[in-house]
Amino acid sequence: MKFTVIANTSPRSESFGFIRPIADCKNVESILVCGEGSLTSYKKVIYITDGAIKNKLLRLIHRTLNVIVKSRKSDYIIGIYEIPHGLIAYVSAWVLGKKSILCIIGNPSYSKLRKGLRLWIMNVMINRMSYTTVTGSNSRRHLEKKGFDVNKIEILPNSIDTEVFRNNHSKKEYDIISLGRLSPEKELINLLKIVILIKKNKSNVQVAIAGSGPERERLETYITENGLEENVKLIGYIDDKIDFYNKGCIFLLTSRTEGLPRTVIESMSCGTPCIVSRVGDIEDLVINNQNGYLIDNCNDLVVFAEKVYSLLNDEVKIQKFSENARKIVEKKFSHNAATRFWEKLLAHIN
Repeated sequence: MKFTVIANTSPRSESFGFIRPIADCKNVESILVCGEGSLTSYKKVIYITDGAIKNKLLRLIHRTLNVIVKSRKSDYIIGIYEIPHGLIAYVSAWVLGKKSILCIIGNPSYSKLRKGLRLWIMNVMINRMSYTTVTGSNSRRHLEKKGFDVNKIEILPNSIDTEVFRNNHSKKEYDIISLGRLSPEKELINLLKIVILIKKNKSNVQVAIAGSGPERERLETYITENGLEENVKLIGYIDDKIDFYNKGCIFLLTSRTEGLPRTVIESMSCGTPCIVSRVGDIEDLVINNQNGYLIDNCNDLVVFAEKVYSLLNDEVKIQKFSENARKIVEKKFSHNAATRFWEKLLAHIN
Protein backbone atom coordinates (compact mmCIF):
# COMPACT_ATOMS: atom_id res chain seq x y z
CA MET A 1 0.00 0.00 0.00
CA LYS A 2 1.40 3.39 -0.98
CA PHE A 3 0.49 6.89 0.21
CA THR A 4 1.03 10.46 -0.80
CA VAL A 5 0.82 12.95 2.07
CA ILE A 6 0.71 16.69 1.41
CA ALA A 7 1.78 18.63 4.49
CA ASN A 8 3.73 21.55 5.84
CA THR A 9 7.09 19.94 6.42
CA SER A 10 8.97 23.00 7.62
CA PRO A 11 11.18 22.32 10.68
CA ARG A 12 8.66 23.84 13.13
CA SER A 13 5.61 22.05 11.75
CA GLU A 14 3.74 19.28 13.57
CA SER A 15 3.10 17.18 10.49
CA PHE A 16 5.50 14.42 11.54
CA GLY A 17 2.95 13.57 14.23
CA PHE A 18 0.60 12.59 11.40
CA ILE A 19 3.16 11.04 9.05
CA ARG A 20 4.96 8.68 11.43
CA PRO A 21 1.87 6.70 12.57
CA ILE A 22 0.97 6.01 8.92
CA ALA A 23 4.53 4.92 8.17
CA ASP A 24 4.40 2.53 11.13
CA CYS A 25 1.38 0.66 9.73
CA LYS A 26 2.35 -2.89 8.79
CA ASN A 27 0.66 -2.85 5.38
CA VAL A 28 2.07 0.51 4.31
CA GLU A 29 4.88 0.10 1.78
CA SER A 30 5.94 3.72 1.32
CA ILE A 31 4.88 7.34 1.81
CA LEU A 32 5.62 10.15 -0.60
CA VAL A 33 5.59 13.43 1.34
CA CYS A 34 5.31 16.75 -0.51
CA GLY A 35 5.98 20.01 1.33
CA GLU A 36 8.26 22.97 1.94
CA GLY A 37 11.22 21.02 3.27
CA SER A 38 12.39 17.70 4.66
CA LEU A 39 11.26 17.07 8.24
CA THR A 40 13.47 14.19 9.21
CA SER A 41 14.69 10.89 7.87
CA TYR A 42 12.22 8.11 8.67
CA LYS A 43 11.55 4.63 7.39
CA LYS A 44 9.33 4.34 4.30
CA VAL A 45 9.16 8.15 3.92
CA ILE A 46 10.39 9.86 0.76
CA TYR A 47 10.37 13.68 0.72
CA ILE A 48 9.79 15.82 -2.33
CA THR A 49 10.32 19.50 -1.55
CA ASP A 50 9.54 22.72 -3.38
CA GLY A 51 10.82 25.29 -0.93
CA ALA A 52 12.83 27.10 -3.61
CA ILE A 53 9.67 28.55 -5.18
CA LYS A 54 8.81 31.79 -3.35
CA ASN A 55 5.61 32.82 -5.12
CA LYS A 56 2.69 31.19 -3.25
CA LEU A 57 0.48 30.66 -6.29
CA LEU A 58 3.31 29.19 -8.37
CA ARG A 59 4.30 26.97 -5.45
CA LEU A 60 0.70 25.75 -5.11
CA ILE A 61 0.50 24.94 -8.83
CA HIS A 62 3.92 23.29 -8.82
CA ARG A 63 3.09 21.16 -5.79
CA THR A 64 -0.25 20.06 -7.25
CA LEU A 65 1.36 19.01 -10.52
CA ASN A 66 4.15 17.32 -8.59
CA VAL A 67 1.65 15.33 -6.53
CA ILE A 68 -0.30 14.29 -9.64
CA VAL A 69 2.85 13.09 -11.43
CA LYS A 70 4.37 11.34 -8.41
CA SER A 71 1.18 9.78 -7.03
CA ARG A 72 0.12 7.61 -9.95
CA LYS A 73 1.07 4.47 -7.98
CA SER A 74 -0.31 5.69 -4.65
CA ASP A 75 -3.41 4.09 -3.17
CA TYR A 76 -4.33 7.10 -1.04
CA ILE A 77 -3.66 10.81 -1.16
CA ILE A 78 -3.88 12.58 2.21
CA GLY A 79 -4.01 16.32 2.85
CA ILE A 80 -3.07 17.57 6.30
CA TYR A 81 -5.00 20.80 6.94
CA GLU A 82 -7.64 22.04 4.54
CA ILE A 83 -5.91 24.90 2.70
CA PRO A 84 -3.75 24.36 0.75
CA HIS A 85 -2.87 20.71 1.40
CA GLY A 86 -6.36 19.26 1.63
CA LEU A 87 -7.28 21.06 -1.59
CA ILE A 88 -4.18 19.69 -3.34
CA ALA A 89 -5.08 16.19 -2.17
CA TYR A 90 -8.66 16.59 -3.35
CA VAL A 91 -7.72 17.88 -6.83
CA SER A 92 -4.94 15.32 -7.31
CA ALA A 93 -7.12 12.41 -6.21
CA TRP A 94 -9.91 13.56 -8.54
CA VAL A 95 -7.53 13.75 -11.50
CA LEU A 96 -6.00 10.34 -10.77
CA GLY A 97 -9.15 8.58 -9.61
CA LYS A 98 -7.62 7.81 -6.19
CA LYS A 99 -9.05 7.65 -2.70
CA SER A 100 -8.42 10.78 -0.65
CA ILE A 101 -8.47 11.67 3.04
CA LEU A 102 -8.71 15.15 4.56
CA CYS A 103 -7.13 15.66 7.99
CA ILE A 104 -8.58 18.68 9.80
CA ILE A 105 -6.19 19.55 12.60
CA GLY A 106 -7.83 22.72 13.94
CA ASN A 107 -11.31 23.58 15.15
CA PRO A 108 -13.75 23.24 12.20
CA SER A 109 -16.26 25.50 13.98
CA TYR A 110 -13.85 28.45 14.28
CA SER A 111 -15.82 30.94 12.21
CA LYS A 112 -13.19 33.69 12.20
CA LEU A 113 -10.91 31.45 10.13
CA ARG A 114 -13.29 29.08 8.38
CA LYS A 115 -15.66 31.38 6.54
CA GLY A 116 -16.58 32.51 3.04
CA LEU A 117 -14.73 30.76 0.20
CA ARG A 118 -12.51 28.83 2.63
CA LEU A 119 -15.56 27.38 4.41
CA TRP A 120 -17.20 26.49 1.08
CA ILE A 121 -14.06 24.67 -0.10
CA MET A 122 -13.81 22.78 3.19
CA ASN A 123 -17.45 21.70 2.95
CA VAL A 124 -17.01 20.48 -0.63
CA MET A 125 -13.97 18.44 0.37
CA ILE A 126 -15.71 16.86 3.37
CA ASN A 127 -18.62 15.86 1.14
CA ARG A 128 -16.56 14.46 -1.73
CA MET A 129 -13.34 13.02 -0.27
CA SER A 130 -13.28 9.40 0.86
CA TYR A 131 -12.88 10.24 4.54
CA THR A 132 -12.29 13.19 6.84
CA THR A 133 -10.50 13.03 10.18
CA VAL A 134 -10.94 15.48 13.04
CA THR A 135 -9.08 15.71 16.31
CA GLY A 136 -11.91 14.91 18.72
CA SER A 137 -15.52 14.39 19.71
CA ASN A 138 -16.68 18.01 19.63
CA SER A 139 -15.38 18.52 16.10
CA ARG A 140 -17.16 15.39 14.92
CA ARG A 141 -20.42 16.46 16.57
CA HIS A 142 -20.12 19.91 14.98
CA LEU A 143 -19.80 18.44 11.49
CA GLU A 144 -22.64 16.01 12.17
CA LYS A 145 -24.90 18.92 13.17
CA LYS A 146 -23.95 20.62 9.89
CA GLY A 147 -25.41 17.67 8.01
CA PHE A 148 -22.24 15.85 6.93
CA ASP A 149 -22.21 12.05 6.69
CA VAL A 150 -20.87 11.04 10.11
CA ASN A 151 -19.92 7.61 8.72
CA LYS A 152 -17.20 9.33 6.69
CA ILE A 153 -15.82 11.33 9.64
CA GLU A 154 -13.33 9.68 11.98
CA ILE A 155 -11.62 10.92 15.14
CA LEU A 156 -7.84 10.99 14.79
CA PRO A 157 -6.36 12.72 17.86
CA ASN A 158 -3.07 14.55 17.56
CA SER A 159 -0.32 12.17 18.62
CA ILE A 160 3.18 12.51 20.05
CA ASP A 161 6.22 10.36 20.77
CA THR A 162 5.67 9.43 24.42
CA GLU A 163 9.19 8.00 24.62
CA VAL A 164 10.55 11.48 23.96
CA PHE A 165 8.03 13.55 25.91
CA ARG A 166 8.35 12.21 29.43
CA ASN A 167 9.19 13.27 32.97
CA ASN A 168 12.92 13.94 33.26
CA HIS A 169 12.59 14.95 36.93
CA SER A 170 14.02 18.42 36.39
CA LYS A 171 13.90 20.91 39.21
CA LYS A 172 10.78 23.04 38.96
CA GLU A 173 11.62 26.64 38.08
CA TYR A 174 8.17 27.98 37.25
CA ASP A 175 4.79 27.77 38.93
CA ILE A 176 3.03 28.33 35.60
CA ILE A 177 4.17 27.73 32.04
CA SER A 178 2.56 28.32 28.66
CA LEU A 179 3.78 27.50 25.17
CA GLY A 180 2.32 28.45 21.81
CA ARG A 181 2.01 31.16 19.22
CA LEU A 182 1.56 34.60 20.78
CA SER A 183 -1.63 35.35 18.89
CA PRO A 184 -4.96 36.97 19.88
CA GLU A 185 -6.99 33.75 20.11
CA LYS A 186 -4.66 32.46 22.85
CA GLU A 187 -5.98 35.22 25.17
CA LEU A 188 -2.59 35.63 26.85
CA ILE A 189 -3.58 38.97 28.37
CA ASN A 190 -6.09 36.91 30.35
CA LEU A 191 -3.21 34.72 31.51
CA LEU A 192 -1.42 37.82 32.79
CA LYS A 193 -4.59 38.96 34.55
CA ILE A 194 -4.74 35.56 36.23
CA VAL A 195 -1.17 36.07 37.44
CA ILE A 196 -2.21 39.39 38.98
CA LEU A 197 -4.99 37.62 40.89
CA ILE A 198 -2.63 34.89 42.08
CA LYS A 199 -0.11 37.50 43.26
CA LYS A 200 -2.58 38.60 45.92
CA ASN A 201 -1.86 35.34 47.76
CA LYS A 202 1.48 34.35 46.24
CA SER A 203 3.53 37.45 45.53
CA ASN A 204 6.53 35.57 44.14
CA VAL A 205 4.63 33.45 41.59
CA GLN A 206 6.91 32.60 38.67
CA VAL A 207 5.58 32.32 35.11
CA ALA A 208 7.25 31.51 31.78
CA ILE A 209 5.54 32.06 28.43
CA ALA A 210 7.33 30.49 25.45
CA GLY A 211 6.63 31.20 21.80
CA SER A 212 6.61 34.05 19.31
CA GLY A 213 3.95 35.95 17.48
CA PRO A 214 2.15 39.27 16.91
CA GLU A 215 1.01 39.69 20.53
CA ARG A 216 4.51 39.90 22.01
CA GLU A 217 4.76 43.69 22.09
CA ARG A 218 1.31 43.99 23.66
CA LEU A 219 2.24 41.43 26.31
CA GLU A 220 5.51 43.22 27.08
CA THR A 221 3.63 46.49 27.56
CA TYR A 222 1.05 44.89 29.84
CA ILE A 223 3.77 43.23 31.95
CA THR A 224 5.56 46.55 32.43
CA GLU A 225 2.41 48.59 33.14
CA ASN A 226 1.24 46.11 35.78
CA GLY A 227 4.53 45.50 37.55
CA LEU A 228 4.91 41.88 36.52
CA GLU A 229 8.56 42.05 35.47
CA GLU A 230 9.68 39.96 38.46
CA ASN A 231 6.96 37.37 37.88
CA VAL A 232 6.61 36.79 34.13
CA LYS A 233 9.24 35.92 31.54
CA LEU A 234 8.58 35.97 27.79
CA ILE A 235 11.26 33.56 26.67
CA GLY A 236 10.49 33.36 22.95
CA TYR A 237 11.07 30.31 20.78
CA ILE A 238 12.60 27.35 22.61
CA ASP A 239 14.54 24.42 21.18
CA ASP A 240 14.13 22.04 24.13
CA LYS A 241 10.40 21.75 24.77
CA ILE A 242 10.77 18.67 26.97
CA ASP A 243 13.01 20.50 29.44
CA PHE A 244 10.61 23.45 29.42
CA TYR A 245 7.56 21.31 30.20
CA ASN A 246 9.42 19.60 33.01
CA LYS A 247 10.42 22.88 34.64
CA GLY A 248 6.78 23.91 35.12
CA CYS A 249 4.43 22.91 37.94
CA ILE A 250 1.29 23.71 35.90
CA PHE A 251 0.68 24.29 32.20
CA LEU A 252 -1.94 27.00 31.67
CA LEU A 253 -3.97 27.43 28.48
CA THR A 254 -6.42 30.33 28.24
CA SER A 255 -7.39 30.09 24.54
CA ARG A 256 -10.83 30.98 23.25
CA THR A 257 -10.48 28.47 20.42
CA GLU A 258 -8.37 25.37 19.78
CA GLY A 259 -8.57 22.02 18.04
CA LEU A 260 -6.65 19.60 20.22
CA PRO A 261 -3.44 21.47 21.15
CA ARG A 262 -0.35 19.34 20.87
CA THR A 263 1.33 21.46 23.55
CA VAL A 264 -1.17 20.25 26.15
CA ILE A 265 -0.62 16.62 25.10
CA GLU A 266 3.15 17.08 25.32
CA SER A 267 2.95 18.74 28.72
CA MET A 268 0.74 16.00 30.12
CA SER A 269 3.04 13.34 28.68
CA CYS A 270 5.86 14.96 30.67
CA GLY A 271 3.69 14.69 33.78
CA THR A 272 2.94 18.40 34.02
CA PRO A 273 -0.78 18.87 34.81
CA CYS A 274 -2.81 21.34 32.79
CA ILE A 275 -5.50 23.88 33.59
CA VAL A 276 -7.25 24.74 30.36
CA SER A 277 -10.28 26.47 28.90
CA ARG A 278 -12.95 24.05 27.68
CA VAL A 279 -12.52 24.64 23.94
CA GLY A 280 -12.31 22.51 20.83
CA ASP A 281 -11.63 18.83 21.52
CA ILE A 282 -9.63 19.39 24.66
CA GLU A 283 -12.10 17.61 26.95
CA ASP A 284 -11.20 14.34 25.19
CA LEU A 285 -7.79 14.79 26.81
CA VAL A 286 -8.21 16.77 30.02
CA ILE A 287 -10.67 15.10 32.39
CA ASN A 288 -11.83 17.55 35.01
CA ASN A 289 -10.43 16.90 38.48
CA GLN A 290 -8.72 13.69 37.35
CA ASN A 291 -5.71 14.78 35.30
CA GLY A 292 -6.25 18.55 35.27
CA TYR A 293 -8.93 21.22 35.38
CA LEU A 294 -11.31 22.38 32.67
CA ILE A 295 -12.55 25.97 32.87
CA ASP A 296 -15.89 26.44 31.09
CA ASN A 297 -15.35 30.11 30.18
CA CYS A 298 -11.93 31.36 29.08
CA ASN A 299 -12.84 34.78 30.51
CA ASP A 300 -13.64 33.44 33.99
CA LEU A 301 -10.34 34.61 35.40
CA VAL A 302 -11.31 34.20 39.06
CA VAL A 303 -12.01 30.49 38.58
CA PHE A 304 -8.76 30.08 36.66
CA ALA A 305 -6.82 31.76 39.46
CA GLU A 306 -8.55 29.74 42.17
CA LYS A 307 -7.74 26.44 40.45
CA VAL A 308 -4.13 27.40 39.83
CA TYR A 309 -3.56 28.58 43.39
CA SER A 310 -5.25 25.56 44.97
CA LEU A 311 -3.29 23.11 42.82
CA LEU A 312 0.03 24.81 43.54
CA ASN A 313 -0.67 24.25 47.23
CA ASP A 314 -1.71 20.60 46.95
CA GLU A 315 1.29 18.37 46.23
CA VAL A 316 -0.78 15.20 46.59
CA LYS A 317 -3.21 16.33 43.89
CA ILE A 318 -0.39 17.50 41.62
CA GLN A 319 1.14 14.03 41.84
CA LYS A 320 -2.21 12.37 41.13
CA PHE A 321 -2.90 14.63 38.15
CA SER A 322 0.64 14.06 36.88
CA GLU A 323 0.33 10.27 36.93
CA ASN A 324 -3.13 10.29 35.35
CA ALA A 325 -2.02 12.77 32.68
CA ARG A 326 0.78 10.49 31.55
CA LYS A 327 -1.51 7.45 31.48
CA ILE A 328 -4.15 8.96 29.22
CA VAL A 329 -1.54 10.26 26.76
CA GLU A 330 0.13 6.86 26.53
CA LYS A 331 -3.24 5.16 25.97
CA LYS A 332 -4.92 7.52 23.50
CA PHE A 333 -2.47 10.11 22.16
CA SER A 334 0.76 8.23 21.45
CA HIS A 335 2.05 7.49 17.95
CA ASN A 336 1.23 3.83 18.63
CA ALA A 337 -2.40 4.75 19.30
CA ALA A 338 -2.54 6.73 16.04
CA THR A 339 -1.02 3.79 14.14
CA ARG A 340 -3.79 1.54 15.48
CA PHE A 341 -6.31 4.09 14.21
CA TRP A 342 -4.86 4.09 10.69
CA GLU A 343 -4.66 0.31 10.52
CA LYS A 344 -8.31 0.05 11.53
CA LEU A 345 -9.41 2.77 9.07
CA LEU A 346 -7.49 1.30 6.14
CA ALA A 347 -8.86 -2.17 6.84
CA HIS A 348 -12.36 -0.69 6.81
CA ILE A 349 -11.82 1.26 3.57
CA ASN A 350 -10.37 -1.76 1.80
